[in-house]
Amino acid sequence: MLILAGMLSAKPIPVEDLFRDYEFLRMEMSPDGKWLASVFEHEPEKDVRLRGLGVLNIDTGEVKVLQRAKDVTVLEMEWVGDDRLMATLFNKYGLRSRYSFNVDGSEMKELGPPRRWLEVGGLE
Repeated sequence: MLILAGMLSAKPIPVEDLFRDYEFLRMEMSPDGKWLASVFEHEPEKDVRLRGLGVLNIDTGEVKVLQRAKDVTVLEMEWVGDDRLMATLFNKYGLRSRYSFNVDGSEMKELGPPRRWLEVGGLE
């Protein structure tokens, strides 16, 4: 009952807040709960919106940007260990690449050769 009462007294969410662009597009907690990874939007040039990748150390509050370039965008990311991520990147030449790396940015490895977007089921 207490939860229901709190829900009924909460302020309504403005409609514009439901449809606005958010800086953080996807967030995922590491398996051990120590890190929060986020795909975020950035604008390296006027009218050019790309996606980067960063991590937050839950204990210390330290933020580390792992990928934020002016010609590469992050399509997907996922945890593959307590302190290791895998991400799919897409560049301005239409190539998709997969990388794995540690949360401190070290030990970056390309997982196979880059492929054209259409070869992996992308849209023309």
